[in-house]
Amino acid sequence: MSLDMLRHNIEILQDVCNQYSKETELKKKFTLKNQILFLTTSINKLLENDN
Repeated sequence: MSLDMLRHNIEILQDVCNQYSKETELKKKFTLKNQILFLTTSINKLLENDN
């Protein structure tokens, strides 16, 4: 799987997480959301280093 595909999958997971938080109306931060943010940042750094 390419890094671009991984980034796309992470973006989809972020959207799902955001929708879930809106639907449940929870105000606290989700551990899953924080993990996805970390993964997204890591992938972006890796892509920057490859270019």
